[in-house]
Amino acid sequence: THKYLVRFQTEQGLPAFGIAGSMTRTKIAEVCGGSSNTTTSNTPSSNTNSNTSSNYNLGTMAARVIVANISETGNKYGSMGLPFTQSKLAEADQAMQRLNAFVQASSYGKAQLQWKTSGVYDLGSGVCNHSTYGEKVDDLRQRALAAADKENPLSDYSFYIIVHPAPDCPDGVQWSFEGKGTFTAYTLNGRVVHLRGIHISDLSDVYLFHEFGHMLGYQDGGGIGHPDYLNCPLSTGTNSETIIPVASSCPHIFDFYSGKTPVFDIMSTNSSILSDYSAPDKEIIGWLSGRDLQTATPGQYTLKPLEQTGGQPKALKISVPGTTYTAYLSFRQPN
Repeated sequence: THKYLVRFQTEQGLPAFGIAGSMTRTKIAEVCGGSSNTTTSNTPSSNTNSNTSSNYNLGTMAARVIVANISETGNKYGSMGLPFTQSKLAEADQAMQRLNAFVQASSYGKAQLQWKTSGVYDLGSGVCNHSTYGEKVDDLRQRALAAADKENPLSDYSFYIIVHPAPDCPDGVQWSFEGKGTFTAYTLNGRVVHLRGIHISDLSDVYLFHEFGHMLGYQDGGGIGHPDYLNCPLSTGTNSETIIPVASSCPHIFDFYSGKTPVFDIMSTNSSILSDYSAPDKEIIGWLSGRDLQTATPGQYTLKPLEQTGGQPKALKISVPGTTYTAYLSFRQPN
């Protein structure tokens, strides 16, 4: 079915993602002489979608990359945001090529990206007029999505990436980047479209891959956050082996802003190493399962590097006695 959808979309001049979104359904109706309801997208209405067998992180993930300007830029209040030119479109495409290569490697070939980049849209002024930071972000997001949807309906895409300059608002609040995993209903030019996505000002790999990770955690109760870890003391055995006593006495550490987070995890603050997602995050995303991820029982295991395709297992799940924690043990070997 995917192959025939791609061929049909190519023949009809549609985005050839192999996803039967509203534009594709409308075109099918035109060709077949029927009608089509184009009010909703092919994505779930919320992260509690009843079709639990669907995983929107597998296969071809269709993205709309939206490059947009707002009037409130400059350095009057300290943001240093500068308006984008048309060259930002090429920069965004290059960033998506790197992200796609990362996704294909991290998913062991289970996922890939296809995208359309559009802009540069002028969103006008007024974003800074709202009283709260959340309202400012919501306004910018709504404007950007509506502008892109007007040119080409967003209902044929499963997520968005809005690239915008850092706004320079009188309150002096520095804008952060955000990956939004929950599918949200947006009313765009008379249509309701359900999307998840990212808004970001810096397309460096360390920021883009990090926020993309947040966006992958759309499942109910399965968000992708910032990592924590058990800091269990190490000891040496009689045969010079390293012993890690996983127990309730191990300090549970999470301090994102001080950098006391795992190094080999793109979701942590240790950005000096461009690393992969962790084993527990890959399990939530749907990229690590089956023989690749085993629940440990007493015995001897040989782990393959988490970052590499082929070879099982890549990680072990270990229940921590006396706690509700599950520890994940993996062998990290970044490229």
